Amino acid sequence: MTHTTEPPFDITAKVNGQEQRMTVKTEETTDGAPYFVCLQDDEQITELRKESDGRWVQLWGDLDTLSVLAIGKAIDCRE
Repeated sequence: MTHTTEPPFDITAKVNGQEQRMTVKTEETTDGAPYFVCLQDDEQITELRKESDGRWVQLWGDLDTLSVLAIGKAIDCRE
C-alpha cells in the first residue's frame, strides 16, 4: 500500500556541533515503510528512519549519533 508522499520541508538541527538548516524529503520503501532523506545545498547527507520503538537510525550516511538524534528530533517536531 502506498501513501501520499508529502512535499519536502525544511528543518534546523545541530549537526557535528553546529546548527544547520536542511531539506527533508519523505520517501518510502517498496513495502511502504517511511524514511527521510536529508539534503544540504541539494546534496544528500543522510537517510534516517524512525523505528517502531521510537529510536532514530541512520540508513545511509556518516553522521555521529548525536547528529542523527538531533535531526530525528527536528523531524518529530515538524510532524
